[in-house]
Amino acid sequence: MWYQQPPTFAEVEANFTLPVFVKGSRQTSKHQAAASIIRSSEDFATALKIFKSDPILHWQDFVCRELLPLRPIAGGAKGKIPASYEFRTFWWRGELVGAGRYWFEAESYDWTNLERQEGLAVAKRAVDAVDCAFVVIDLAQTTEGRWVIIECNSGMESGYAGASPFAIWEAIARAETLDG
Repeated sequence: MWYQQPPTFAEVEANFTLPVFVKGSRQTSKHQAAASIIRSSEDFATALKIFKSDPILHWQDFVCRELLPLRPIAGGAKGKIPASYEFRTFWWRGELVGAGRYWFEAESYDWTNLERQEGLAVAKRAVDAVDCAFVVIDLAQTTEGRWVIIECNSGMESGYAGASPFAIWEAIARAETLDG
C-alpha cells in the first residue's frame, strides 16, 4: 500500500499480516533493517522515527508491502536488510541488456541457467506490463523456490549492483545502432 503520509500502526495491522517491509516510494535508505522490517509496534515506532528524520526518506511517500521469506545467502552487512537470492535486471525497449546479483556486500552467488531462465521469464512479464523504454526489475527467489518481483525502477536512477555498466551501455548502443 502506498501512503501519502505515514500511516498509524493500526492502519498497517488492518491491511497486513506482520511482518511487513516499509520503504520510501522511491527507495530505501541504505538498506537499514531498522527502517524497513516491521515485526511489532515497537519496530514500527523505530522505523517511523527514522523515516521522518532520514535525509533520504523524509520527503518520500510511505510504502508498505508484504515481507516474503526470501532464499537467504551468506554474508551481508550488519544492520542491513538480510541478503537474499536477488538479482537486478536491466531492460531496454523490452530486451534484456544486463543482469547481476543484487547484494554485492554478501558472499558471491550466481544463478544457474535454469534459475536465470525462470527468473527472467517473471521479470519479462513485469517489463511488458510496465512498458517503459529503460526499466530495471529487481527479482528474488522465495524460500519455496518461486521467483517474485521486488520492485521496478527507472533505468536512469538505479545503481548497477552486480551488472556491468559497460556491458549494459554497449548493449543499448548496439540495439540503437541496429534499430536506427
